[in-house]
Amino acid sequence: MHIAPVGTVRFIGGTVSPSDGSPSDPYQTLDQALLQVPNGTTLIMKANSSQTLSGGQLGRPMVLKGKDVTIHP
Repeated sequence: MHIAPVGTVRFIGGTVSPSDGSPSDPYQTLDQALLQVPNGTTLIMKANSSQTLSGGQLGRPMVLKGKDVTIHP
């Protein structure tokens, strides 16, 4: 059972690399996720986490979600 189409929702906040962005194997970092996911993906970040965005901007359509997440340029 899927709650969203496969590939449109990915997760960030894991501790192991490589990873596939699934709930059981989330990407480690926002930058790692951005290298792997297509435009329009929703990225859900681990609560109370801090992420760095290389280059300071996304530059393509994306949805970022997370509770108490800080994103640094």
